[in-house]
Amino acid sequence: VTAADGLGVEGVLVAFAVTEGAGTLSSPTAVTNGDGVASVNLTVGGQLGALKVRATTTAIADASAEFALT
Repeated sequence: VTAADGLGVEGVLVAFAVTEGAGTLSSPTAVTNGDGVASVNLTVGGQLGALKVRATTTAIADASAEFALT
C-alpha cells in the first residue's frame, strides 16, 4: 500500500482470499509494514489448475490486487 507520494504506508489491514483453485492461506489478513507490504503464505492444494488470490483493503476506496499461479 502506497501513499500519493509513493511511500509505503504502515499499519494498513489487508484481507486475502483464494478466489480460484485449491489453496490455503496462512491467515486471512495481514498488516502492512513500514514499506507498505503485507504478506501471507499460500499452500497449494493437490489439484492441478490455476490458482488466484485477491488482496483488498478498506483503507483505500476500490483498492484490490489479484495474483495468479498457473
